[in-house]
Amino acid sequence: MRRAFYIISLFSLLIILIFAFRKPLKNSVYGFIKDQIETQASFLLNREVRIGSVSGNLITHITLKNLEVAKEKEISNGKIIFVREAKVNYNLAKLLKRRDILSAITSIRLIGPDVFISHEKDGRWNFEKLFLQSGSSEAPAPEFQAKIFVKDGKVRFLDEKGFFSNIIKPFELSASQIEGNFDFSKKDLLSFNVLGLTQEGPLKAQGKISLSKTKGSISVFAKNMDLKNWNDYLSIPFVKQFDLKGTFDLELKVDYSDKISLLALLDLKKSSIFDLPSSGRIKVLVDNSNLSLEINAFEFCSGYISGKLDSNFVAKNNFLEGKFKISSIDIKKLLPYQNEFQGFLSGNLVIKGDTKKFFVDANGSFQNSEFFGQRIDRLDSRILFDNGSFNIENLILSYKDGQIKLQGSYEDNNRFDLNAAVKNYSFKSKIMGENVSFVIDDFAGRVSGVLNHEMIKHPFKNIFAEGSLLISGAEFGNQKISRCQGQVALKDGRLISQGFSVIFVSSGLLLQGSIGFDKDSYLQIIAKDFDISELKILENYLPEENKKVSGIADLNVGVSGYLLESSKLNEMVKNLDISFSAELKDAVFGINDIKLARILGGLKNGNLVFDEVLLKTKSSNLSAKGSIENDGKIMSVVFGELSLKDFLPFTQRYAKVLGNAKVSGEISGTIYSPQAKGQIDISDFYFNDIFVDKIQSNFGYKNGFLQLFKPTEIFIGNDSYALTGRFNLLNPFSE
Repeated sequence: MRRAFYIISLFSLLIILIFAFRKPLKNSVYGFIKDQIETQASFLLNREVRIGSVSGNLITHITLKNLEVAKEKEISNGKIIFVREAKVNYNLAKLLKRRDILSAITSIRLIGPDVFISHEKDGRWNFEKLFLQSGSSEAPAPEFQAKIFVKDGKVRFLDEKGFFSNIIKPFELSASQIEGNFDFSKKDLLSFNVLGLTQEGPLKAQGKISLSKTKGSISVFAKNMDLKNWNDYLSIPFVKQFDLKGTFDLELKVDYSDKISLLALLDLKKSSIFDLPSSGRIKVLVDNSNLSLEINAFEFCSGYISGKLDSNFVAKNNFLEGKFKISSIDIKKLLPYQNEFQGFLSGNLVIKGDTKKFFVDANGSFQNSEFFGQRIDRLDSRILFDNGSFNIENLILSYKDGQIKLQGSYEDNNRFDLNAAVKNYSFKSKIMGENVSFVIDDFAGRVSGVLNHEMIKHPFKNIFAEGSLLISGAEFGNQKISRCQGQVALKDGRLISQGFSVIFVSSGLLLQGSIGFDKDSYLQIIAKDFDISELKILENYLPEENKKVSGIADLNVGVSGYLLESSKLNEMVKNLDISFSAELKDAVFGINDIKLARILGGLKNGNLVFDEVLLKTKSSNLSAKGSIENDGKIMSVVFGELSLKDFLPFTQRYAKVLGNAKVSGEISGTIYSPQAKGQIDISDFYFNDIFVDKIQSNFGYKNGFLQLFKPTEIFIGNDSYALTGRFNLLNPFSE
């Protein structure tokens, strides 16, 4: 600091010399002063100093314009100080009397100063290199009791080191429009008060600094600061992992001597922690290496958190201890990427350990909370955090007559591995537009994966799970299932079953194999002596008057290929290959008195193939085979004998229809525009009170028109009639 005083003394001495010169020589004197200041200041500061011009009346003041001080050796490599104009006012009489140049200065006015301050990687400040500590042999610093006034200043601050630990990246803060004053009027004490404007908002700094001792106090007030930048800059262990974002107002006070004491009040506005809404005041106290963080009614996810955290993050035996009270945290906002867990959580949070490895004990109660339809009452957990990873020693969600229990680990790469146990859990949700509910009586298994947006969006493709499962009381729409049990696994997007059984009421299905999304798999579904009356879901596809179904069925379905993720069923299954064989006996299924029904076929490459379709009733025997291709094209043949009474039961409510028929024909076209041609012979035909002995017809159908290729012959008693023509079945009354 003494060298700075010597520089000012040099400037003042030169003023005295100037006063001795006559007016005609003033310009040359100014040039001489400029050269001397640049030479001597460059020597003392060990770097280039340059002045644009020198002026003044030589009696009351001197003015320096465009003063530059190099950042390193030369100005071409950057500047640490630039002053557009510096006006030095002094008392000439006092100067002549005391012969003390510094004490004669009354004030210095700096207009447009631009200062660069850096905290370098070696921990030193750049301005320390300007004024090195003087040895004891040097003379005491001269008296300097002037005030320095600043107007329209700029400051750029760059920190490459940090304070508490090495920072993630260099921190930079700039302020402009700086105005204020620096007061040296008290011996060995600098007081200052300045105002400025950062990119985010206004900035105010004030303080007192001892000029003879390492001691001082500095206060900073700032508004609308970028929380993310400051979070990275502070680099406080465990805090820097909170992903803070938003803006905040800052009140900061630093007292330093042998130790540093820091008190910061952060008023968070429109901010987030882990992208979760939060706001309120945070009090941070740093006393040397001890840190205390305190919050009171801090708003987080529509609830509130109050408590205190104490830590020492420098000492060898550092510690971390805290207690917090949680009130009415909104679960839906806490877990925003789902819609099935809702309600509010209140309780206590206890933290204990050190800054790298610590336990978090959380317990509390839920209000109006449901997790996939199950009311949740309580949370109890103990989690160990270890350098960005954590281990769940226990996490229990309790509810009436049961609980969900988790144990496992979560690593800093978002990979998790959990063991789960579930007892008496009632699930309710909506799947594919249907209300789904069931009770997980017992589940024990393991779940692992990587927790990210992709997993939440596509859980079946990104989760590994295995375990034993027992489900009861299941409902899918109007379909009821009394019990499901067996070994299941979810791996690489495939659901794997090792003998999983589904019991509806008394009949059941056995599932073996696997099926999955975007992964080739094979699943077999087997049913023996299955009572189809238990398949209530079939009622959704039958007309109102024929919803009653009954019969005993054998089923064998093989499914290979993979599912596509889609909300539309036809899109979801289009890459599946399915082979099926089903046989139904003694049944009612839209048709009365089915003695035997059999269907053999499959779905391959999107084409539905029927190798055999057989239907036998008491008086009918009908066969068919064919295919429906993935573009909707139909190719099939139908032949056999049938009873109209059996095949038209829905008409019996409106008309009495009897008779026997022999039919053979072909169906072609597409499912959107079908075509047909064939031959039908009907005998003993009754329609209410109308009796026809015989009808013989060759017909075709296309685009809504029925075409009689040959005259249709109708025999009634000894009379016969011929009918020919083309009929519009879609609009019978059109011309």
